[in-house]
Amino acid sequence: AVTLPDGERRRRTRDDQNAMRAAFAEGDLVCCEVQAAHRDGGVALHARGTRYGKLAGGATVYVHPSVLKRSRHPFCELDADLGIGCVVGYNG
Repeated sequence: AVTLPDGERRRRTRDDQNAMRAAFAEGDLVCCEVQAAHRDGGVALHARGTRYGKLAGGATVYVHPSVLKRSRHPFCELDADLGIGCVVGYNG
């Protein structure tokens, strides 16, 4: 399904798939789940809900896995007043 800007959800179409190239470019930083990995090296990404999608104004920080504590929720809010948050990914 696709979440439209007004929050409405509908089934994805072929036109939506083609429009993704206009919305995202190689090198963009996105928050999503890997839905499937294909034999040709391609992946199907899934961005459920409004917390997922293209990230702007952020940075990628790589840390050793031993520093991270596993959590059910990958999102954490560091400073609500400034709008600073963190998304922790365990699988790259």
